[in-house]
Amino acid sequence: MNQHFDDVSEHDISDDSLFGSAVSVTSRVAAKTTREGYEMSFQCGNCGNPCKVVLDWPEVVAISVGKLPHPQNWYLQSGRVVPNLLCRGCRRSVSPGVTPEEAQRAVSAGVHARFISLPDVQMIRQRYGS
Repeated sequence: MNQHFDDVSEHDISDDSLFGSAVSVTSRVAAKTTREGYEMSFQCGNCGNPCKVVLDWPEVVAISVGKLPHPQNWYLQSGRVVPNLLCRGCRRSVSPGVTPEEAQRAVSAGVHARFISLPDVQMIRQRYGS
């Protein structure tokens, strides 16, 4: 792993947020699928406060088909779906974004691990028109 992020696309780092390949190569962000959904743990880039974002399975499935789970709490930025969250310590934006491709991989991993069933995935996809 390159410690200086030379191997990360500049499109994956913007507005104090990490996206795509930046999430997986930084040592400060841990992303994994869990029974609850897709979990990202990291430190605030401003104050160093530990942060954790858990996208529940309906949110992950919605993102996997390119939809905003809840438009009032999410926004699109450079092809990524970003939850509108602030650090509890300094109140600055800390939200790492998730691409539809990342969400698709998380859904596949979740089905494989039996965290979510394929019929549930299909039902959620239908709800979002996909």
